Amino acid sequence: MKKTNKQKAFTIVELIIVIAVIGILAAILIPAFTNIIAKANAKSALSDARNTLTSFLTENLEIVDGVIAKSIVIFVKKAKMYYVFGYQNNGPDAGKLMQSAGNPFNYEDLAELIDDYNCPDYDI
Repeated sequence: MKKTNKQKAFTIVELIIVIAVIGILAAILIPAFTNIIAKANAKSALSDARNTLTSFLTENLEIVDGVIAKSIVIFVKKAKMYYVFGYQNNGPDAGKLMQSAGNPFNYEDLAELIDDYNCPDYDI
């Protein structure tokens, strides 16, 4: 009797095809996940800005007898990026929390962002 030794294995062509398919799927999914993370950070920053604004308005309305600042700028740092939000007490956008058009800003330090966009430091 003669024994035949047959081993079952994948061929090199099959392995290359599987690796190529995995690479294509990764190339499609990685940018999608990156976009999802950026959107989550933006929503989290907006939520933090709303909470900060609500807290500020609540505390200051009690102190100043119902008079609030004409405008408020809120800076939120998420994932090494700065998000800028503004609030106006008068005009067509009164009472709305507005998001800056350039969000998010990539700066190491908040002072650099303020200097670059000439946000004046007013004493109230």
